[in-house]
Amino acid sequence: MPSSTAVTNCLTIDVEEWYHSAFLNRQIPPAVWDDQPSIAQPGVERVLRLLDRYQTRATFFILGYVAARNPSLCARIAREGHEVATHGYWHGLVAGDHPDDFREDVLMSIEAIQEATGCVPRGYRAPVASLTYDTLWAFDVMRDLGIVYDSSVYPTRNLVFAGMPDAPRTPYTVRGVKEVPLSVADFCGVRVPFSGGFYLRAFPFRLYRRFIRQENQANRPAIIYLHPWEFHHDFPRVARNLAGRIVHYTNLESTEPRLCKLLDEFRWGAIEDVVFPDLPHASATCNP
Repeated sequence: MPSSTAVTNCLTIDVEEWYHSAFLNRQIPPAVWDDQPSIAQPGVERVLRLLDRYQTRATFFILGYVAARNPSLCARIAREGHEVATHGYWHGLVAGDHPDDFREDVLMSIEAIQEATGCVPRGYRAPVASLTYDTLWAFDVMRDLGIVYDSSVYPTRNLVFAGMPDAPRTPYTVRGVKEVPLSVADFCGVRVPFSGGFYLRAFPFRLYRRFIRQENQANRPAIIYLHPWEFHHDFPRVARNLAGRIVHYTNLESTEPRLCKLLDEFRWGAIEDVVFPDLPHASATCNP
């Protein structure tokens, strides 16, 4: 069990379907999403059971599309006491987007999540961590829409986008919005990303554990994120390119047991528990 003096890390779940990946957006465009099998519910239900077993809160970044399609699932997340935040509506990439389109996407997601859960999300995460130095205008839009914090910036290069390699590794403020950066580790003089579920599945577990300890020894909370489809393996294997196959299908069976080990060994909480401990939980203002 983690010690009572240990750093509390942030456990986050990006609630999206298996076909929302940037690697599949050409194969499975939004026009055919409603025809695809949905596995968000069984995946989220497995996560909720684990969190209940370990008495741990998490932040759920919910895609507006999922909230509109399955409001009862999202309502259950809020009802079980977890923090509800937004992942946008259509899982479009911020990079290359127009500010007006971004505003409409985030606003639609806020409305869908509020309708489903009774909660107004105050956190945002960009799909595929697609915020870069060229999209700082997105923080202006978030602030104007009432978003208090963002958790999208990789302070290094990630698998898809350049990230913001020189960005701080601890929470900081950008244009009135608190940024809670995704976690990177120091490895052979290089900042190595390890936040996402792919890294949990792909890296040797002893190395992944070492990365979290490294962050905690520096008094930094680790920020990790997982997806419902990583807990439910029965979804179509349709990725055509090598990168997509590696990201989607590597060691899926290891997700749950590895997460259980992390829940056993380290302290975890929702982002609002760690970054905003003096503020009331957002769920306290929900009106289901």
